[in-house]
Amino acid sequence: MACLSRRCLQREKGFILDGVAVDTLAGSYTHIPPKLWSALPPYNAQLDGHAASYFASPAVKSLLKNTEQHRGGTSRDGWIVDYFHIYGPGQRYLNRRNWAGAGHSSEQVGGHYSFLADVKPMKGYNGRFGYRRNTPDLRNLKKSWHPQTLRNVEKVWKAEQKHEAERKKIEELQRELREERAREEMQRYAEDVGAVKKKEEKLDWMYQGPGGMVNREEYLMGRPVDKYVFEKMEDKEAGCSTETGLLPGSIFAPTGANSVLDMASKIREDPLFMIRKREEEKKREVLNNPVKMKKIKELLQSSLERKEKKKKKEKKKKHKKRRHQSSSSESTSGDDEQSRARKISAEELERKRQEMLENAKWREEERANNVRRHRKEEEREQELEKLRSRDGKFLHHIKLESASTSSVEDRVKRNIHSIQRTPAALEKHFMQR
Repeated sequence: MACLSRRCLQREKGFILDGVAVDTLAGSYTHIPPKLWSALPPYNAQLDGHAASYFASPAVKSLLKNTEQHRGGTSRDGWIVDYFHIYGPGQRYLNRRNWAGAGHSSEQVGGHYSFLADVKPMKGYNGRFGYRRNTPDLRNLKKSWHPQTLRNVEKVWKAEQKHEAERKKIEELQRELREERAREEMQRYAEDVGAVKKKEEKLDWMYQGPGGMVNREEYLMGRPVDKYVFEKMEDKEAGCSTETGLLPGSIFAPTGANSVLDMASKIREDPLFMIRKREEEKKREVLNNPVKMKKIKELLQSSLERKEKKKKKEKKKKHKKRRHQSSSSESTSGDDEQSRARKISAEELERKRQEMLENAKWREEERANNVRRHRKEEEREQELEKLRSRDGKFLHHIKLESASTSSVEDRVKRNIHSIQRTPAALEKHFMQR
C-alpha cells in the first residue's frame, strides 16, 4: 500500500504540474497578437503531407510503437503543445478567425511544405479582431486613411479649390455691398445737406402717361384737356429752354449726369463727410468685435455696481445721521427733564463745595511747583551761557553743527595733507609735499 500511495502521489504531482503548464501556455498564446506569432508552428512530422509515405511504412510504425509515438507526438515541443494547436485553444482561435473571414496560413495545419504559399495582401482590418498580417506588401502599402495617398491628396486639393472659390465669391459680394453702402451714405449726406433733392421712390410715374401733365385747376375752369396737353408738348419741343439748349449760356449749364457726378465728387472730398464716415467705421468695428463689446459691458456693469454701492452708502449715512440726531435730542430732553425733576439737597451742595475747594488748593500747589521748577531751569541755563562765552567756547556749538552736516569724505579731503599713510611718512615733513 505504501508503494501504491507513493506512486499515486507522484502521479498526482505530475498531473498538477502538467495542468499548470497547459494553463500557462494557453494563457500566453491567447494574449499574444497574431502578427507576433512565428511563421512556422511547432512542427509535427506526422501531420506533414510530404512525410505521409514515410510514416505509412511498417518499420516506422513498429518503431513508433516502441517509442509510444504511434498516436502522434513527433514534434519537438511535445504532445501538450500539439494538442494546444490541433484540438485546444489555438485551433479554436484559428476557427474563429476563419469564421470571421480573417484567414490563416495553411502551414498552421499542413506543415512547412506550404510555407507562405497562400499568403495574399489583405487590405483593411481582419474582421472584428482588428489585426493585420505583418507582410512586406502590407508594410509598404499605405492605408486608406493615409494623408499622402493620391486619392486623399486629390480630395484635399478639390476641397481647397472649392473653399478658395467660395472665399473669393464672398469677398466680391462684400466689396459690392461696401460700395453700395458708401453710395447710399453719400446720397443721404447730400440730401441732408440740401445739395441734392430727395428722390421719391414711387412707381406712379409709370402709370401716369400724358394725363399726369394736366393741370386740374385749368380743367375745372373749363379748358379742354387734350388741347392743353398738346400745347404743352409743342411748347417743350419748339420753345427755348435750358433743356433744349437754345437759351444763351445753356451750354455752360450743368447737365443731369455731370451734375450728379460733380456733387458726388464734392461730397466725397468733404472733410466733414470723411470724419463722419470714419466715426461710423469705428463704431462698426467696435460692434463687430466681441472682445471689445465684452469689455465695454464689463465696464458698464462695474460702473453701475459702483453707483449702486455709493447710493446704498449714502442712504445708510443719512439713516444713521437721522437716528443719531433723534437719539441725541431724546437724551438732551431726558437730561433736562431729569435736572428739572431732581432737586439737590443741602448736604450734597456742601460736599461739592468742599471738593471744589480741595481741587483749587491742589491746583495752586501744582502751579507754584511749576513756577519754581521753571525758575531753576532758567538760572541753570544762564550759568551755562556765561561759561560758554568764556575762552571762545561759544564756537563749540557751531563746530558741532558743522560736523553733523559734513560727511566723512569732506573731513578726509580737508585733512589730506596731514595724513600719514605709511611709516616712511613719519620721516617726511607734511609741508614739503
